[in-house]
Amino acid sequence: MSAAASLSALRGGSRVLGNLFRIAPAQRRLLSSTQSRQASKIIHFAKCSSPELDETLKTIRDELILPTYLPLEQRKKLSSPKHKAALERDPITVEIDGELVHFGPRKVVDRPNARKTVGKAIRLIRTKGDLANLRPLLEGVCDQAGRALPPGIFISAMRKAVVLDNFNLIMDCIKAPKKTHFRLNNHELVAQLLGHIQRQAILSGWEEREIERAIRRSQLVLDLLEGDPEHQVKQRKAQEKVNLAFPFHRDPIFLSARLHMHAALAVKCQEGKDTTGLVAEYARQLVQLWPEKTGPLELQPKSADTQYGVRYLRDSRNQFENGSLVLSSLLLAAKVVEPELAGHLKERAALVEPVVKQWLPKGDALGYAWKTYDILFGPENLIDHEVEA
Repeated sequence: MSAAASLSALRGGSRVLGNLFRIAPAQRRLLSSTQSRQASKIIHFAKCSSPELDETLKTIRDELILPTYLPLEQRKKLSSPKHKAALERDPITVEIDGELVHFGPRKVVDRPNARKTVGKAIRLIRTKGDLANLRPLLEGVCDQAGRALPPGIFISAMRKAVVLDNFNLIMDCIKAPKKTHFRLNNHELVAQLLGHIQRQAILSGWEEREIERAIRRSQLVLDLLEGDPEHQVKQRKAQEKVNLAFPFHRDPIFLSARLHMHAALAVKCQEGKDTTGLVAEYARQLVQLWPEKTGPLELQPKSADTQYGVRYLRDSRNQFENGSLVLSSLLLAAKVVEPELAGHLKERAALVEPVVKQWLPKGDALGYAWKTYDILFGPENLIDHEVEA
């Protein structure tokens, strides 16, 4: 570079420094064109029922999602102290999918924590309109921004969907795990999912339509667990071994959900007849997989507690909630199948019964799990009657 050119550049001062960060018109068109091929990925949130939720989603979009549309080198400049003054004068401006987005300086320490902020957003959801933002929220944070969220976030999302009567949204999310990261690789998450599926049929008063929908959904979950690599349980470290007694798609607790709904259809809607033969088929499979004299809390080893999310089974409410569903599954199926197989089912039911009954004194403190139990079994002594029958 000649001395004259160098002197001219120095005289340019802040203008040259500013242009370092401003995307020139040609560059802006190039970036816009590049991003337009991904136009469907640009994240927008619908208006919410509260200003606080609107502001929380705006923070997530502005601070976590939108910066990831910038090239890495541009992103680094946003938090670089030496570029702070130039960015304050002349923010980076990019057109993304027809929207002009301005990026000024920002401190890394001010960047919101993804887990906490997404959790807050889910807690603030109050209406179906609010809930419509869930999928773009997950896609934006997990897929576009590449942030990992813990299973508890997805469990909270499921509960919101149940309360707001839009569980189809959750089913759509689990069918698109690459986008939403709603993956079925945590034991508690899968148990909660299958529990909600069963409860919708139970709380309907065993309407045939709801039972059949629960059958389809539980089968879909088991199919995804078995056949979709995105939902497979993966080792976190090379030295870790998979300490599961059963892969998730063969876990007796999870298989009992499908058996439960098929048995309910036979007992509640088909005069106790196994018209398809599936109750007997699934009952035999369950008995073969469930070792004799093994209680429900012993099916998976304690070594799986942390890595695979099995620890929740040590909690009283979860024991009661899951145990009630499993017990009902075994007892309903025993009413349908031939006597010898029914005997094997009742043997397993006798192992589940004390796990459930030990928490009965808590009553209403068990929340919706108590309501589900009351629908399934009615008077407390019904369990004894059914197990001994």
